[in-house]
Amino acid sequence: MSSRTSFLALVVAGLCWGTGGVLGRELGAVADASALTVAACRLVFGGLLLLALHLARRGRMPRGARAWRGIAALAVLAAAYQGCYFGAVSLGDVGMATLLALGSAPLFVLLIEALRDRRMPGALALARAVLAVAGLALLIGTVAPGEQDVTSVLLALASGLAFAFFTVVGKHAVAGVSPMAVPAFAFTGGGVLLALLALPAGGLAFAATPTSVTLLIALAAVPTALAYGLFFAGLAGSSSATASIVALLEPLTATALSVVLYDETLGPLQWVGAALLLVSIGLSALDRDRGSVRQPTVV
Repeated sequence: MSSRTSFLALVVAGLCWGTGGVLGRELGAVADASALTVAACRLVFGGLLLLALHLARRGRMPRGARAWRGIAALAVLAAAYQGCYFGAVSLGDVGMATLLALGSAPLFVLLIEALRDRRMPGALALARAVLAVAGLALLIGTVAPGEQDVTSVLLALASGLAFAFFTVVGKHAVAGVSPMAVPAFAFTGGGVLLALLALPAGGLAFAATPTSVTLLIALAAVPTALAYGLFFAGLAGSSSATASIVALLEPLTATALSVVLYDETLGPLQWVGAALLLVSIGLSALDRDRGSVRQPTVV
């Protein structure tokens, strides 16, 4: 896959992710399910859908202890960033939790890669990360830090750190393995872990109606199976830092859907934030060629 196609795959993945908030919100309301249950269902059924597609295409199974170690690590990391995020949301402000989780991920990726490679990030990488965080802050809006529950803040940062490792380890894990096979096994495993955590809240049980089942299928198919299949395909030809920046298309898309579906309006600063996010993603496009040839070292 060329660097341009890889970047396009990441962009489409980010756009698909943006539908997850609306679908998850509607599923939780219609099925009377907790946020953790929705997250567990998303990973389990999304992972199983990817696995079915992979087997239908007669795709090769991952081979070797190295590949399975990577998949096991991704399963734990997927459960961690989903679980920590929804835990942060349940204890604090949704906007601040989203800002800290998504906004910190590109910065954590830069830190992880700087420590791994023993060199400072380039000026372009730093610029796009700063623009991305600033744009996300303006788009979501913030509240006074003093009003936040400390546990919520720590969980949101833990979610961002887990997603950063998920992105870096994911790039390493897809080497020589089908991009569809990696999230198929990782998400199924991560979903099972979340389901165990969700047991006190009913596990994967929810009110099954034609509407809730349709929403579950859509949640598993679009922002999970399709999005992460494209994400891992794009990782093969892009840098981890680029992938973490492009992932910020998720809140941008979710905001656009909220404007269309829920008649929400954006203020001037939110429009500025959206523009900054787009500029940051544009800068990532300029860096895609370097990401396509740079091979990761062992994480």
